[in-house]
Amino acid sequence: MDKAPGPDGLHPLLLRSCAVAIAEPLSLIYNRSFAAGLVPSDWKIADIVPIFKKGAKDDPTNYRPVLLTSVQCKVMESPIKDSLKTFLDKKEAISNYQHGFTDGRSCLTNLLESLESWTQALDEGFDIDILYLDYRKAFDSVPHK
Repeated sequence: MDKAPGPDGLHPLLLRSCAVAIAEPLSLIYNRSFAAGLVPSDWKIADIVPIFKKGAKDDPTNYRPVLLTSVQCKVMESPIKDSLKTFLDKKEAISNYQHGFTDGRSCLTNLLESLESWTQALDEGFDIDILYLDYRKAFDSVPHK
């Protein structure tokens, strides 16, 4: 319910309140889409919205782009994401070092595990060299034209 409407203007609250009436037609669209391996072309359209990060609001580099897609497409993506995650978990295809976009893990858990590892190495008499890289500018840029 806290998602913004996509380019079609349909708000999640509207879809939620009409769920009983639209469940069957959407189910037919989803099933045909899965069977054909195609997504309706209207669902491929997205609005790019700049979201303010921090700093001066008049500096375009202080914004990050967010794509707003149709809510119907997001609903359809959810079971695909869940199935893919289950498959990857079962195959143990995701490294234990992966913290981003992983349930129960975050930048904080990554930092805590690193700190624990560094402390243990120092306690055992090892030297530690740490290199910090900031990829913010590479991945968080907005096309300014």
